Amino acid sequence: MLRCSFLISLVLALAATVAYAQPPGGGFGRFGGMGGMRASSAMLLGIPEVQKEIGVTEDQKSKVEDLVGELREDGRSAMSGIDFQGLRDMSEEDRAKAMAEIRTKTEELSKKSDVKIAKVLDEKQVGRLKQLVLQRDGANAFTRADVVAKLGLNDDQKAKIKKIQDDARANRPTIDFQNATPEERTEFRTKMQEAQTKTLKDTLGVLNSDQAKTWSEMTGKEFKFPAFGGRGRGGNRPAAPTTSN
Repeated sequence: MLRCSFLISLVLALAATVAYAQPPGGGFGRFGGMGGMRASSAMLLGIPEVQKEIGVTEDQKSKVEDLVGELREDGRSAMSGIDFQGLRDMSEEDRAKAMAEIRTKTEELSKKSDVKIAKVLDEKQVGRLKQLVLQRDGANAFTRADVVAKLGLNDDQKAKIKKIQDDARANRPTIDFQNATPEERTEFRTKMQEAQTKTLKDTLGVLNSDQAKTWSEMTGKEFKFPAFGGRGRGGNRPAAPTTSN
């Protein structure tokens, strides 16, 4: 069954890799996850290591904790009418429609969350948090209209990136989390991490040198997220290429 903590992550995260970051025992059965969703500032703000990285002060901590709680309640309210449990039994077509609805709601929720976050954090903290969101997004960041515009991707690049991501989804590892052994879950997470790293590397390979530099500036200094054990998951971000066609 989907656990409460995972539901909160789903609502707040828009996480591209939410499938392998699930708590043991939870999951979506055998269809291998929910690609296409992205990370959110709201989810990352609840991670202590992220709070330290963006420089949350002692005076801000209580406000941040209250804000994270408020954002979680916003998420529960926004998703209250969605049958998450039924996702695993849907046809591919119906699941795609359901996921599109979830993405729409979570994107709206994320925008509202960002407004609230900006009232608690200062400009520098918000800027660093946005960088961490892009790092966490990985290759899925390239589905964002603002990222595409910022990088100035042309139609050929967009098509290449879409193919890379389509191929990645088609070859995504799958697992029956509910019946898998701890060893199988660990192996699955490792395979997912490797697949995601490759997808991002291939995506970055489509960029030219100027775009690669812009991406590096947009993501900032690499941050190592904590290994998933409750609030986050690990994973390194490959360096941007220096040249490409």
